[in-house]
Order: sequence, then C-alpha cells, then structure tokens
Amino acid sequence: MSRLAQRLRVPSAGKRRGKCVPSMLVIGRMGEKRKEIIPALFRIACDHDIRRVDITQSPDALDPERLRGYALVFVAFEFYRANEAFFRLLPNSLRSRVTVLARPSDFSSVGGEIRCACFCSGLKALLPREEAQIFDHHHTPESRPDSAGNSPAAP
Repeated sequence: MSRLAQRLRVPSAGKRRGKCVPSMLVIGRMGEKRKEIIPALFRIACDHDIRRVDITQSPDALDPERLRGYALVFVAFEFYRANEAFFRLLPNSLRSRVTVLARPSDFSSVGGEIRCACFCSGLKALLPREEAQIFDHHHTPESRPDSAGNSPAAP
C-alpha cells in the first residue's frame, strides 16, 4: 500500500461500529473532464470503503462542522482559489482530509500544507502532486495532443 493510500486509510467496519458511515465530499465544478474524474473519485471511494459520496458546488459546504462528517474531501482548484483563506485556516485534523484537484501548472498556487492531485486522462487516475509533476515534466507540450485530441505531427 502506498504512503498516500495509508494516509487516506479509513477505519475498518469493526472499528467503526456505532459510528457514522465513512463518506466523501466533492466540492466545485469539475469542468470538461467531469465524466472522467467522477469515476476516478468513485474508485478511490471503493478503495477506502467509502459508502457515501456527496457532490456539490455550493459554498454552504464551507463549514468546518460539516467537513468533520467526511473522511475525504476533494475540492476543484477554482473553488479552492476562491476560498483559499477558509482552507488555510482549517485545523490540521480537517486539512489532512482535503485534496485540491488541480493542473500541475496550478500546484504552486496551493499551499504546501494542503494535498494536491491531478487527473491524468491517459491513466484515468488521480496522481498526487509529486507524481503529477514528474509525469507532466516528461510529457512536454510539444508531445501532447492539442485540445481537439490531435497528436503533433511527426518531423
């Protein structure tokens, strides 16, 4: 099990007896890749025995009491940027549950104390900040398809 998976680990059913069901919150617009990102998030939910997934674009989600009810919280970068002060002021016990979904070029805008991940279409998976930066570095703009999906012309 990777270090990231261990950090996101949710207690087993026996340890949760009498407690609320583990759940995950997804906040903000996912944009054009929504149809690809949501299944990746559901795979994470299954891997961590998450039984309920809530998806919202409402700023009402920005309530520390509400966030306490979630084992994992994924936040779209634009939503994070608009509410950055809120996320930076969260106690570490809540901040450790938050992962900002951003492009590698936006990672520098997210404080180092908050986890980041990037959706990789080729892998159909979310990559943590460190892996996404390495992957992005090895795939320069010249080697990437354009927005229409056309591969660059061979010399």
